[in-house]
Amino acid sequence: MNNKNLRKAFYEAAKAELEHLPKEEDVFRTYSVDFEKRMKNLFESENKKEMKEMTKKRFSFKKTAIVVAAIILCLTMTAAAGKIIEMKRVPELVPMLQESIGKATVGMGVEEFDKAYDESDDFWKKSNGDTQILPDYSESMDFDIKVEDKGYVFTLKSVTKVLAKDFKVASGNVFDGSAVFEWQVNDAYYAFVEVTRADGKKLDHEKGECFEWGFMIEGFEPRSTNMCLRGYPIKAYWDDYTQYIAIDITNMMHFAGRDFAIVALEGGYGYNIDRETVYADKEGEMILKNDDFIGALLRFRVDDKYADEKAAEEFIGDTCFNNQAWFKGYTKD
Repeated sequence: MNNKNLRKAFYEAAKAELEHLPKEEDVFRTYSVDFEKRMKNLFESENKKEMKEMTKKRFSFKKTAIVVAAIILCLTMTAAAGKIIEMKRVPELVPMLQESIGKATVGMGVEEFDKAYDESDDFWKKSNGDTQILPDYSESMDFDIKVEDKGYVFTLKSVTKVLAKDFKVASGNVFDGSAVFEWQVNDAYYAFVEVTRADGKKLDHEKGECFEWGFMIEGFEPRSTNMCLRGYPIKAYWDDYTQYIAIDITNMMHFAGRDFAIVALEGGYGYNIDRETVYADKEGEMILKNDDFIGALLRFRVDDKYADEKAAEEFIGDTCFNNQAWFKGYTKD
């Protein structure tokens, strides 16, 4: 891990809100007048502290960045649920959460998973990321949906059930620093995506052909939906000709019965699911509308049997992603 990765974690969580603060129709809640100044100071101070700690604890650097990003995200998205937390508390929470991460426990089934994982020769063992997955290919939905853009082909190959070992909040609350973390094994669903060159030539690794991955659900406001579905594990592996991407869409699956979209946006340039890059409406139309970047919208639908209305309602309540204000005055142009 390095400075760039920490800045990126913070940047992704806060960018969409910060860049739209002056636009009244885009503001989901009232911000303090020095909100942006505090955010900037927070990023700089936490970046310095994390660099000192990165050699001490293997997980502290990345996981603390993710936790802080989640706090910032909820600060900007949870007003409807009445969960306002003052920005001045965030620096205070970071060391508390970091200490909890260092004391993470091991949950049920982890030892059995570790043994099976060590014995497995599954393809995804080669991919990066802390999350480890063991796919159950007998529970896989094949799609082979292709979208070509500017010389690249994006292919949604399948959605597959997996056993996933990951870092979770077992109890407590990240917002008051009482969170207890645990390694857990749970059922999850991953979308497997491939990126290749349309001309069949090798990928240029030195060029850094990387893509940011976003999420949309038919009929829901795109930007906040994407923000609340981001942060879940994404695994990647490259060979000479193909990028293999595994994207956790477990929470998205609760909304089965609606069309889903996984969106690839050219990485490193600040592109995001916002008014400049996408058009979507309540009736379900979803299109990328900006030709300046390389990107693709992979639209698909899973079987209705995966729908879980209660879980979907709880997810909306926890994240407030169903804020429809963004549709106001929104046109394709």
